[in-house]
Amino acid sequence: MRHLLTLVIVLLSLTLVQHSAAQVRDQLLNPAESDLNFNLQSDFLQGSGRFTKYSGSIRPGINDFAQSVISFQIDPILAEFNSGAMFLQPLIQQMPSHPVFFKSSTLRAIGAGRYRVDGTVTSRGETHRVAFPITMLRSARGETVIKGEIASSELDLPLPAALQQQALSGTLIYKLVFR
Repeated sequence: MRHLLTLVIVLLSLTLVQHSAAQVRDQLLNPAESDLNFNLQSDFLQGSGRFTKYSGSIRPGINDFAQSVISFQIDPILAEFNSGAMFLQPLIQQMPSHPVFFKSSTLRAIGAGRYRVDGTVTSRGETHRVAFPITMLRSARGETVIKGEIASSELDLPLPAALQQQALSGTLIYKLVFR
């Protein structure tokens, strides 16, 4: 009888562990509810726009959100420019399409709903380490929402030669909704 009870407890434990693991699934970016905008400025011009083609996912950590992995891809060629940034459109469209890939390596809590994300950005065959803060919250519908902004000076990423000549600086402003 004691062996039967032990077997039942072991089977129930395995079932609960499998059920918990099945509950953790990747959350995919919902572009219809997300925004990925940018502001650009040079010595003489300033403008803004938004990226229109991007995708991403979050693979949640099982017991700790800080163990999650955030992956993201942007196709900068398909950006829309507002009037002030129209000077960039011909430069961007002349460049070959090089999607930008991001993958987090660590998330570290730095406050209530705030994390420091460390990871890598890869584009044009070059990979660079980056780190930046994010604000993360849960929506009423159970979606993960990541918000923030990143100044180009914080990332220290090389720009394509055509854009380096423009002495540009900028800010990426984002609200990403994952479900």
